[in-house]
This record gives sequence, structure tokens and C-alpha cells, in this order.
Amino acid sequence: MKEKETMETRRLFEGRNLPIVKNDIGMISIDTIERQWDLVNCDRDANRMVLVSRSKDIGVVGKMAIRDDGKFCLVFEIWATIDPNLSLREMRQWHMDRCEYQARLAELQHALKANGYLA
Repeated sequence: MKEKETMETRRLFEGRNLPIVKNDIGMISIDTIERQWDLVNCDRDANRMVLVSRSKDIGVVGKMAIRDDGKFCLVFEIWATIDPNLSLREMRQWHMDRCEYQARLAELQHALKANGYLA
């Protein structure tokens, strides 16, 4: 089952007009996504994804992009831990405008809650 999900995640990147970004901290490659993360939601119109770690203790929302080495990646906008009581804590803002923080946080919370990762 994971192999099918992995292929589906990679396909979400293919054929898209994505920005090219310099390889930096605060981003993960498609290979890392496939190994360590599960897709929760994808807004194809905004090129944005919500992921949860396979250990179910971290949630992220970020923009799909292509690194300068040609590899697909996700550029973090918000990274947050999910505590045992199913709420977000330790939220960190990454590569985004401050004025978008509340909207991205709401997007992360909604997607995680709708899929049972938050209470």
C-alpha cells in the first residue's frame, strides 16, 4: 500500500509549473517525503501540501517546488509537533510572509483534524 501512496505523492509534482528554489534548510526532498511522511492534503491550485510524519508526531504545511539540483521538494511554511493530546504545539514559521501565518496555520489544523491527527 505504501508503494502506491508514494507513487501518488510523486505524481502530484510531475508536470506542474513549480518555482525553482535554492537547496536550503526548511525543505525536504521527494525522496524524504516518500520515506518518512504521509500525505494528508494537497491543494494543487496553490501547489501546497500538508504532511504528517510516519511517527504521527509532526505536521507540516508547505509549498511544492523544484530544488536547484532538479529534485522535487516541499518548502516548509509551518512545522509543528503534535502532542499526545492531539493538539499542535511548538509551531515554527519557515519560508513564508508573516501576513500568511494565520491562514497557513488554519490550513494545517483543518487538514490534520479532518484526517484524525488532531482532536
